[in-house]
Amino acid sequence: MLLVPWLCKSDQELIFPNHLSLSSPEDQDLYICNWLEERIGFKADFRISFYPGKFSKERRSIIPAGDTSQFIPSRDADVAKF
Repeated sequence: MLLVPWLCKSDQELIFPNHLSLSSPEDQDLYICNWLEERIGFKADFRISFYPGKFSKERRSIIPAGDTSQFIPSRDADVAKF
């Protein structure tokens, strides 16, 4: 599983090439998979899960908006829980 930030439209336009913006996480999933397949020449076999994020202009970084672990289903978590 790949955990990817979902950004609001105004943040997407700041970081995506050519001011690209996507209307939903499903659209972003499709975009990522197509982009990857074009570059590696085959369809990758993994799932994408999204967490809410916010682009920080001051830090030039994407910051999680909350606890990202809540967006990973327990069946997919591969880190030991204590």
